[in-house]
Amino acid sequence: MKDHLKKLQALRNKIDNIDNELLNLLAKRKQTVQKIGRIKHANNLPLLDKKRQSEVMHSMILKAQFLRLSPSFIRKLYDVIHEYSVGFQKSIDNK
Repeated sequence: MKDHLKKLQALRNKIDNIDNELLNLLAKRKQTVQKIGRIKHANNLPLLDKKRQSEVMHSMILKAQFLRLSPSFIRKLYDVIHEYSVGFQKSIDNK
């Protein structure tokens, strides 16, 4: 195999490993979201905390800029993650 193809394959393997890590982190996040949802349901707390959402987004945008990531991409990504989390919390029946 040519050297550039070996390098390409090694980098693709690295991306695959990073993607697996991302999925594992999202699964851990979902477990934590579930615990939060149960607490909110048990205590009749609102599922959406706009102040916290705004604070988290601001923090993520600052971190994105520091890491030279696109703030608009991070905003879109966290909007999707947050929307999923709130929807998931709505589905929790507190069992």
